[in-house]
Amino acid sequence: MGGGDLSIKSFFSRMFHRRQQMRIFVQPRSSFDYLSEVGDGTGSSTVMAPLLWVARTFPEAPLGLWRRDEEGREERVLDHPMLRLVARPNQHYTGHTLWMATLLDWYVDGNAYWLVVRDRGGQPRELWWAPQWSIEPQGDEQTLVTSYRYRTGTRTIDIDPADVVHFRFGLDPDDGRLGYSPLKSVLREVFTDDEAANFTASLLRNLGVPGIMLSPDGFAPSREELEAVKSELKEMFTGDRRGEPLVMAGPSKIEQFGFSPEQLLLREIRRIPEERVTAVLGVPAIVAGLGAGLDRSTFTNAGEAREMAYESGIIPTQRMFAEDLRWQLLTLFEEDVWPWRVAFDLAAVRVLADDEDRLLRRLDVGVRSGWIEVAEARRAIGLPVDDVLARSDLYERPGKNPHAFCTDIDRAGDVRILCNLVPGEEWLSTTLHELGHAVYSSKNIPDSLPYVLRTDAHALSTEGIAMMFERFVGNAQFLKAMGVEIENPAAFDAAAEKIRRNRLLIFSRWAQVMFRFEKALYENPDQNLNALWWDLVEKYQMVRRPEGRDEPDFAAKIHVVTVPAYYHNYLMGELFAAQVHHALCREVLGGVEPRKAIYVGNPKAGEFLVKRVFAPGRTLSWQELCKFATGSPLEPTAFAYEISAGDRQQP
Repeated sequence: MGGGDLSIKSFFSRMFHRRQQMRIFVQPRSSFDYLSEVGDGTGSSTVMAPLLWVARTFPEAPLGLWRRDEEGREERVLDHPMLRLVARPNQHYTGHTLWMATLLDWYVDGNAYWLVVRDRGGQPRELWWAPQWSIEPQGDEQTLVTSYRYRTGTRTIDIDPADVVHFRFGLDPDDGRLGYSPLKSVLREVFTDDEAANFTASLLRNLGVPGIMLSPDGFAPSREELEAVKSELKEMFTGDRRGEPLVMAGPSKIEQFGFSPEQLLLREIRRIPEERVTAVLGVPAIVAGLGAGLDRSTFTNAGEAREMAYESGIIPTQRMFAEDLRWQLLTLFEEDVWPWRVAFDLAAVRVLADDEDRLLRRLDVGVRSGWIEVAEARRAIGLPVDDVLARSDLYERPGKNPHAFCTDIDRAGDVRILCNLVPGEEWLSTTLHELGHAVYSSKNIPDSLPYVLRTDAHALSTEGIAMMFERFVGNAQFLKAMGVEIENPAAFDAAAEKIRRNRLLIFSRWAQVMFRFEKALYENPDQNLNALWWDLVEKYQMVRRPEGRDEPDFAAKIHVVTVPAYYHNYLMGELFAAQVHHALCREVLGGVEPRKAIYVGNPKAGEFLVKRVFAPGRTLSWQELCKFATGSPLEPTAFAYEISAGDRQQP
């Protein structure tokens, strides 16, 4: 900034001394000091209702940290000293409590402060909330902030800016060192609501009787008599004697003085402050539980309003807080914070979770962009399948086999799949499944192995890999790599994960039916198979058989005839898939949370699978392969974690 009379020195000098108290205390076209009457607004239920909703809801999304590598790939860092410090700032309260206090200050005053306490080595060890009224930035004409002046009791302490995290709501135009409270623009509305509440309370205190005027009719009493009557009336209509009958000694006229509650339309008067205050705070009145919103509420629009409040109110706030943490707190732990991203993990936020129908509709539209992108995504993780797709029969036609499969024609690299592709989640999932078989084939098994060993270790291992890739259908990052844009990736992933867990639980029951039916079939093929089928369906799937039903419904399942005694491989394959997936997350992705891991753009994932799963071919039994690939025998621990709702500890 140069030229003219506006030097940096004079610019700061003007900015620091421009503060106009009247602009803060007085509303437009008014000389009344609303701030001194209202205070900071926290005494008003109209203000506190939306603020408390924000304070309760904000901590639902945990703080997260991501780091970008030299190739531009981002990986989440699950354990970091900054995350630990925010989660447990000191021995007296948790991170949730810290956030609640911080948010109230930030909305009410436009400023919120954390004090950093260091150990003897200079490392941050504790965080403490400092009330906004107790601390204020100090500066001079050369430096924007030289220190923070902290008042505690009768003491005043100047604190180094490096030991203060200052969250600002924008910038105060009268003092750029401070944020500006959004509530200051609606102080008049808060005052209006307070006065309406006081008026209502006053009426109730007087038995709901508005102000009255009592005058003698036809005679002139003395002043002493008037004062006596006035005193008696106040005693009879207030306090414990309210409601006693009124008996006058002489003729009198009683007239209402002022307006009745109906005439004042108190309900309508209070609606306007509720609407204005909640609009400024970004929380619809219906979400805060205020009358202005409840009058027109339904279960449908209430849910939409909560989602809007989170997306338009809390998420932008989280982004602002995250950037402040990045540049003020993370710098205490990392020399260069440019490769780092601080954000709040929205995957666990209930109000943002899409339901299954919306998820499937979105996928149904998305996959219309074409199927070749599947090959591009596979190529990105080091497992190209372009040649497989080029040789495959992909689209439906009359008379074609409806059952998808993959086949290795010659165990020399000629691998093909058969599908009946139509736009939708089901066939995208099926295609990914079959391509999982395709990469676990002679394409990636060394041709140095004998022909009989140049195949998968067991059916359960190839099914496991196929199902591991099938899960990508519910990952926003994978779909983006295919050219499908997802509006809210975090909510999409959370909904898809919930769907996958439910499907796994349902499938585990279905697999029991198939396994036990075929076992009983081969033990005694002459028994009543129709009854056996429905006995098992009722026991394991808890589906009641139709009354009088006696048909060979089991025969509708193609595996009974074409791939007998095979279905248990799917369930065991899910266990194998979960265990391999967890090993890959641990050894390749740096310990990323398995439910959120994706391999798109990471060729090291492909290298891991080729070396640890595909390359041995059938030189190892499936038990040996599992231990070679994951470090332990096949066990249900990883699978149990996959189907848990999030409360199970990661293996």
